[in-house]
Amino acid sequence: HSQDQAIARFKLGDAFLMRKDYSNALENFRALLDNYGDLPAVSNSLFPQAWYNILRCSLELNDFAEGSRAMLKIVRSYPESSFGDKSMLLLGQHLSAAKRPAEARKLFQQFQKQFAESPLLPEVELAVARSYQQEQRPEVAIEKYDQWVIRYETNSLRPRAEFDRSVANYEAGREKNALILFTNFLTQFSTNELAPLAQNWVAGDLSYQARLMAGRSAFARQAYRDATNYFVPLINDNTCPQDLQAGAYLALGDTMVAWGQTPVSASARRDSEPVRTAFTNFQDAKEAFEKIPSVYPTNDLVPSAWGRIGDCYLQMAAFDAKYYESAIDAYQKVIAHPKADVHARSLAEVAIGSVLETQVKSGSIGDPTPLLTAAFDHYYSVFSNNNLRPGEKIDVPCFKTASLAGARLAEERKQWEVAINIYKQLMDAVPSLRSAVERKIERVEKARADKG
Repeated sequence: HSQDQAIARFKLGDAFLMRKDYSNALENFRALLDNYGDLPAVSNSLFPQAWYNILRCSLELNDFAEGSRAMLKIVRSYPESSFGDKSMLLLGQHLSAAKRPAEARKLFQQFQKQFAESPLLPEVELAVARSYQQEQRPEVAIEKYDQWVIRYETNSLRPRAEFDRSVANYEAGREKNALILFTNFLTQFSTNELAPLAQNWVAGDLSYQARLMAGRSAFARQAYRDATNYFVPLINDNTCPQDLQAGAYLALGDTMVAWGQTPVSASARRDSEPVRTAFTNFQDAKEAFEKIPSVYPTNDLVPSAWGRIGDCYLQMAAFDAKYYESAIDAYQKVIAHPKADVHARSLAEVAIGSVLETQVKSGSIGDPTPLLTAAFDHYYSVFSNNNLRPGEKIDVPCFKTASLAGARLAEERKQWEVAINIYKQLMDAVPSLRSAVERKIERVEKARADKG
């Protein structure tokens, strides 16, 4: 128990971090914090950075709860360190990337109050403006961008701010302003990495982009008829770029699903008008999604389309059980697709497990054992990390869902040790769940003692 041992532990964690082995990196940084707090030389010099590295690892593992805990520890316990403002900015950026703009903005606004003299302030204020764009509030975003450009005229981030300001103007329907801003961008920042994108917008893709964004904005405010009126003309326009047409098909399918989601009574007759309407709605949405793999087979949206096709079949199976197999087939296509990321594949694995369990619960299966075993195998593929491709990291939300589903299924089958081991693995991978998972383990141990 010495300073040298503490430094060695920190360096080992740092090595794992450099290799992107985030779970092992976390283990070593936590061991440093747990075991060497009584050494002032260690706690003063290494603890702030150890907490910052825990924040980095947690965010890479999509564990925002643990990341938030690490950030708060840094800000409250080490306010004078160089990691306070960096940790808050990093967490906010990841929340924004995870499409949680309101949470990100709240954090950025806290940053502005707490670190008013930080050199990172321009980057934070730019991130605040982007958060409004994410929420489909371009008018507010434009106001923030305009203020930023005046305040930080010579800042190195100005090209990014000018580009985003131009996009926000198009999203707000200010097409003439946007064209002027993009043209000025090309004059002022002709060698910037964003210049080719600006040129594409000016050259003609801009009107299509604007219409697609306008449709998405209408969807976000639940104006589904308006959204459809944006998406359908894009689909029917032979001059529209294919990537945007594929996006329009995906958005149209999402709109059909949302537009027709009206509650149907469980006692409603299958030939009743509400049931027929709901079924037709999912069928129409499925046909829109199917256009993407059939017409644009190399597009990056193909895995997402197959996932949504599976979701439609799953909804249709509530009216006719034959669609369960179609849903499974669609989800399998996601899993096998080379462009499907770990999140899409993990969602598909979990979905197949859920479909198989639903088939068992329908009571139409003679021997449920093969289907339950297959369901567990799909959950296992996610929480055992067997579905990871080289260079990928676990998707924490799906890992959590698969672990809980697998453990629950093991409990129902009285496989007590299996359930306990899954819960322990989940507790190690997602420390923020420790207290809840410990209660589940206690419940399983009690059931094992009672039932044998």
